[in-house]
Amino acid sequence: MSTSRANLDSTQYVKIADPGSVLVLQSHRDAVRIVFSDDKPARANTTFHELGGNSDPLCTPHNETSVWALSMTVSSALTVTEFTSTYSTALAQARIRTSSMSQSEYFTAVGKRFVVDYDEIYAGGETKYILYQMPPASSGYFVALQERRFKSRDAAAEIEILWDSTGFTPGTPLPSFNENRNFESDTGLMIVSVIAPPTNEGTVREVDFVTQSGTGNNTSGDISAETGSRIYSPGSFFIAKVTNLDNGTNRIKLAYNWAEFPISAIV
Repeated sequence: MSTSRANLDSTQYVKIADPGSVLVLQSHRDAVRIVFSDDKPARANTTFHELGGNSDPLCTPHNETSVWALSMTVSSALTVTEFTSTYSTALAQARIRTSSMSQSEYFTAVGKRFVVDYDEIYAGGETKYILYQMPPASSGYFVALQERRFKSRDAAAEIEILWDSTGFTPGTPLPSFNENRNFESDTGLMIVSVIAPPTNEGTVREVDFVTQSGTGNNTSGDISAETGSRIYSPGSFFIAKVTNLDNGTNRIKLAYNWAEFPISAIV
């Protein structure tokens, strides 16, 4: 981190920081105009931020462009504090590369996007356990869970997400489909299987309900592919405990969408 006084010019914009900087800017006297741009702005530029003696400091995050300043009088003064960025070059490049596309498009470009639907008839009060195993670190891949869909056809149902369970054995992998619907029996990375009840269920981290009788669904807790994804540690797992809350039979569907992509794509 360093604090300095910028060398300003009232006839032209001057560069005060390069791309990748994290800044705090403060004007102590007359107005100073600030522009974020790859190229040097013309003095007549009409799009800018303006700091004056009474303005609060301007804090900027990781800047993807250069930062330019123009003094409006010979008395203008600008103090610049620059912090060392914690972003690696590779991550900065990834941010730029994906800035114009959604996350779902990004994951599709660098990896493969999958879905597993577990759609079964449950007896009255029946509970089933579904194990989700993340790929090991040795695979070189991460899994990003993007969406969960939990639906019930005939009655109320509950899903609990269990962490740190013990005393269970993985089952036969459920069939997976990639985004263009090609069948894959096992992706070789994330594995989903139905298992017998674990000896110790561990910790309940999330609970979702379908609370109404009759056809219904609950998508609360979904992770939008456009706004974010839930990335789990390599080699980790969780268990979805699904329970029919009715005394009669019920058809319940649990589906997960996820992307498998190389660690090198984000680090």
